[in-house]
Amino acid sequence: LTVYHCILVYSIFVIPFIDMELFLGQYSKLNCLQFGKITPLAFGLGATMMLLALTRTVSNSALLGDTILYMFRCIERPWLECHAPEKDAKNFYKCIALPKINEQGADLWSENPQARLSSYIYWRDVILKTNDTGTEIFGPLVIPRLACMTGIWIALCALFLMALGVGLIFITKICVWTIIFCSSILIFSLMITPGASKYLSQIFWTNFKDLTSPKVYIYAIHVCLRSLSLGQGAHMLIGNYMKETWSTSLCAIFIAIINVIVTLFVYICQYSALGILSTVYNQNLGDLHDIEKNFAFSTIPHALGAMSFSRLVSFFYFLDIFCFTAGNTIALCYVIYYTISNIREEMKTYKTYIITGICLACYLLGLSLITETSPNQVVTVFYYIDKHTEELYLNCNFWITMFVYFVYLLPVVLGAFYKVYKNLRKHNLVAVLKPEEDWGPPDPELRKLRNTMNPRLETRVNRRSYLCKHKCLLKSSYLKRVITEEERWYEYYVAMLDSMGSVSEETMSIEEEEEEEDELIASKRDTSSDYSQISNVSLKSTPVESRASVKKPT
Repeated sequence: LTVYHCILVYSIFVIPFIDMELFLGQYSKLNCLQFGKITPLAFGLGATMMLLALTRTVSNSALLGDTILYMFRCIERPWLECHAPEKDAKNFYKCIALPKINEQGADLWSENPQARLSSYIYWRDVILKTNDTGTEIFGPLVIPRLACMTGIWIALCALFLMALGVGLIFITKICVWTIIFCSSILIFSLMITPGASKYLSQIFWTNFKDLTSPKVYIYAIHVCLRSLSLGQGAHMLIGNYMKETWSTSLCAIFIAIINVIVTLFVYICQYSALGILSTVYNQNLGDLHDIEKNFAFSTIPHALGAMSFSRLVSFFYFLDIFCFTAGNTIALCYVIYYTISNIREEMKTYKTYIITGICLACYLLGLSLITETSPNQVVTVFYYIDKHTEELYLNCNFWITMFVYFVYLLPVVLGAFYKVYKNLRKHNLVAVLKPEEDWGPPDPELRKLRNTMNPRLETRVNRRSYLCKHKCLLKSSYLKRVITEEERWYEYYVAMLDSMGSVSEETMSIEEEEEEEDELIASKRDTSSDYSQISNVSLKSTPVESRASVKKPT
């Protein structure tokens, strides 16, 4: 599977599924268990979503514990410290020291085909405590992994409780910026390391005859839809947080681009590690062991030891894995919490107990993944739940694989039969294919968005007037003419106000002159003692007062 197949499959199959999930979450505001209101035949699909989210959370808990354990040990790097095998009674791992660059080193393959790199042996025999002769299903717990997993779930529970106060988006931003920072440092370190870019062309190289092979596309569709379709239900939760005016199609394309970038980054790390080891040990790519399920722990740590500032780069590498896995785990657990808390309104008052119960359940289920067993069938199933079907069949018994698929598909099948039986009794089988009346949001204003799914012309006009932004409207020539006319009338209105203001100023000046004359006459009347003069003044002032009384209203 190459990058070309991922891009083609994402463009054709995955983006429509993401768009559908985002729109359902944006419009309906429903959780996973209420998915049957939209499609009655998928009445049990919500339970399957919950099972898949719980399974992925449990498997992520073991991955987080191992990442923390490696993060603490990357300073000491015991997989690069050579110990005499005869002094080690259990012969846990065989160290293959890193020689100098471009010097002939030890063979990566020993007499035992499974004893490849010392980091691989350290991961298998020291961390996982596995062996080739174990037959029991469950064995004793690995104490270091148990301690790391316990600390992880205590921290995750605290993060969940904090997310209820500060918001899930704030926690997501912290994880995203940490991932970007660590990835940038790792990419820069790979750029200055000899041999890191030796096999990067393998990422984009492909035999174009494979582009027409249906098997490759079937596998690619399975891989992409497994992580991005209704299997998680996380995109419905993202849709619940989206505003009503946001475009779900653009958000779906953005999510697909992010997943392609993450996939490309994983390929860069894998092939860069192979290039570094090939340069250090002076061997070809075919002589190195293949990219497999535990490549992040069994091969890349060995290659990081050959880089400059290897301890610091190793720390940022495992911190990158931790933040990415922790963010995914928080989102999946929040899907479970959001679904449970929305079953009834009074359930929201017990949010602290719900979060604590979810973390405790995932922690107890995760204990089955840190036992000293091999082959542990149950562990293999849960650890490979993200892998394709072929790996399930190769690593598990047939009945184990069928049991897992039976558990996942049982709610969907039983839910469909229940809805068909219920509607047959009502003699209304057509209702199985129709959504329920209350599948939309309770707000009547939000129900206007239902018309956006109608492709008629008048609906498109309504959708444009309801959703369009100001920048989009400025392109209309009619709107430009309206704005021009409005500005012209506004200027005319301002001019009228100015003219009215000048008339009022003239009126005020006339009134002030009349008041001054009245004051002068009053002063003369007070100082004069002759009655005749007072009468003459009063007679002279009469026309002035009358004139003032006439002009004042004007």
